[in-house]
Amino acid sequence: MLKTPLFIWIFITIAIVAALHFSALQFYLYWRFWWFDILTHFLGGLWVSISFLWLFFQFGLVNIVKNNKNYNLAIAFLASLFVGVMWEAFEYYFGLVSADASNYAVDTATDISFGLIGGFAAYCIFVFKGYHRVEFNKNSSQKE
Repeated sequence: MLKTPLFIWIFITIAIVAALHFSALQFYLYWRFWWFDILTHFLGGLWVSISFLWLFFQFGLVNIVKNNKNYNLAIAFLASLFVGVMWEAFEYYFGLVSADASNYAVDTATDISFGLIGGFAAYCIFVFKGYHRVEFNKNSSQKE
């Protein structure tokens, strides 16, 4: 289960997100480069969506979605949207927002949008690599 190619994608993605985030905090990259926040939200959305897709298929949570690309897209989209909105609420509640009041709505919309784009990238990886196929999920030892 943990050696499947999809799980390896998940692990690598979260390792990259964590390294970028901690580097950004240490070296003020979020404040030096306007695009750095966009990059981390994109990769975060990718990680969230691919993780949800993996969980749904690995544990057979919803059997109807196994061969339906529209359901796969819905899972990726809704997972990224839900976690993105919760993350923005978390940042706001704990005062972690760096944008001033006039830019807050635009910054939040941009963050959520790039999380959704990352979620779409996860969907593309999931479908184009064939992870959505029942046969692939039954045979977790299959190599890429």
